[in-house]
Amino acid sequence: MADANCNTSRRWFQFGLRSVFVLTLVIAAYFAGWRSAQWKAKRDTEQPPVHGNVNVGDGPLKRGTIEFVRDSDPKQNKKASIRNGKFSVPGDQLPPGSYKVLIQPEQDSAKSATPPN
Repeated sequence: MADANCNTSRRWFQFGLRSVFVLTLVIAAYFAGWRSAQWKAKRDTEQPPVHGNVNVGDGPLKRGTIEFVRDSDPKQNKKASIRNGKFSVPGDQLPPGSYKVLIQPEQDSAKSATPPN
């Protein structure tokens, strides 16, 4: 008699193989969708990098700096170096908005040491 009561009380623990399989698929689909939604939200909030070329006359600016000054907060600015006419600033360092762009070429030490003829 004790065995009969034991079998019926544990009966709710018993699942069929099909039920376990369906439950596993539902849980996997839920987490796959949740992870996909997180990835999409992160991708939508990330800003692409700002990059470009700076030319002077017929060729690229060899060395210099480029500064992005935010119109709404002039104290919040970001500088980047220019090498062979190219610059790049990570997107997370420049939030969306309006900026003034200041370009300052570096003085070549050989040119500044020699007076012009």
